[in-house]
Amino acid sequence: MLFTIRTRRKEAAPWEVVDSESVDPVPTYYDDEDLDVSRVGDADVSATYMFELRQLPKQDHMRNAVFFAREQLMQRVLLHQYNVLLLESWTCTLYRRGKHHRVEVRYSGRPAPPRALLQAHLRRSGFAAIHDHPPYGVPQGGSGPAADVTVETIRPRANHRASTPTSHPSTPTPTHQTKMTPFESMPSTATVLKSSRAKLRGARRSLSKLADLPLPSPSRLRRRASTDSDTDSGSESEALRIEITSGPARTHSALLDTTAAVHGPQIGHEDVFVCKNAVDVHKLLHLSRRSLYAVARENGANVLLDEQWRCKITHPKFAKQNRFRVKVQYSAVMAKSCWPDAQKPVELHTAAEAASDSRINGLMTILERKE
Repeated sequence: MLFTIRTRRKEAAPWEVVDSESVDPVPTYYDDEDLDVSRVGDADVSATYMFELRQLPKQDHMRNAVFFAREQLMQRVLLHQYNVLLLESWTCTLYRRGKHHRVEVRYSGRPAPPRALLQAHLRRSGFAAIHDHPPYGVPQGGSGPAADVTVETIRPRANHRASTPTSHPSTPTPTHQTKMTPFESMPSTATVLKSSRAKLRGARRSLSKLADLPLPSPSRLRRRASTDSDTDSGSESEALRIEITSGPARTHSALLDTTAAVHGPQIGHEDVFVCKNAVDVHKLLHLSRRSLYAVARENGANVLLDEQWRCKITHPKFAKQNRFRVKVQYSAVMAKSCWPDAQKPVELHTAAEAASDSRINGLMTILERKE
C-alpha cells in the first residue's frame, strides 16, 4: 500500500502587541498666537511608518520614531503648499514576534497654509512642547528633553521609499504605510570608554600573573632521528609530476628538402586533459597537433614546420583516485607547400621511452579536455 506524505507550509506566527501609546488631537497653535491662516484643510493627513528592530527598543528610540514620523509627514504637507499642522495626533505601537520587534507609528494632522510661510516654517514646532509633559508624551526616560532628540538616532540601513500623494489637499488622503529596515542605537562615549578601561585592567592582571610565574628550566630538545622515508620525501614529491619535451624545434624529414614552401608565422596550442587509469602520450599529442593543424588550415597553410611540444603529467595525490592531469603545449610554424603534411607529431620515441619509465602505460580514458 502506498501512502502519500503531504507537507504543509508552516505559517508565520502573528505579531503580538506589547505596548501602545496614543495622543488625541491636540491644537499646536492657539488663538493668542500671531498666526494668519488663510484656509484650513478639509480632512486630516495621516501616514503610518513601521520600523523593524533587532533588539528591544529603548525609550529614546520610541521618541525618535515619533519625531521622525512627524518630519516625514511635514515633508508631504509642504508639497501641497501647506506649512503648519493645526491639530496633531499620533499612535505608537510596539509589536513582538519571537526575538524580533516592530514599532508602528501613525501620525495625523490637520494642514493649513499661513500667509507668512517662511516665518511659520522656521518657528519652533508647537508640538515639540507637548512631548515635555508626561500626559501627552512617550514615557519619560533617556537622556535630555524630547525636543533636543533628533531623528538621526533612527538610522535606516536601506532606502526609505515614501510615496507622494497625488490627490488634492482638500480631499481626504489615504493612509501611507512605509516599512523601514532594522536600526540599532549607537553606544555613547561613556560606554565605550568604560568597556575599554575594563579590557585594559584585565590585560594588566594577566601580565602581572605571567610575571610571577617561574621560568621553565632549560631542557635539551629531542630531535627525532631521520629515517629513509623522510629522506625520500623530496623524491616522492618530484615523482608526482613528470615533464616530457621534444627538445629543439624539428621538421619531419619529408619536408626538409622542400624549397617551394612559403613560411608563415609561428602558432601554438595548449590542452589540459584529465585521464583515468593511465596516460597515452601518443594519443594526446596527436589530438593537440590535430587541433593546431586545424588552425593552420583556417589561415591558408597546409603543412607544419619546426614543431615542438611539451607534456606535463601530474599524478594523483591518492592512489585510489587514479586520475592524471596532463598539460600538452604544441607549437609549430605554419607554411604552404606542394608536399602533404606528415599528420603526426615529432619525436614520438621520446614520449614512448618516458612513458615506459614512469609506469603510466595502460588503457587510458579521457574524462575531460580543456583547450
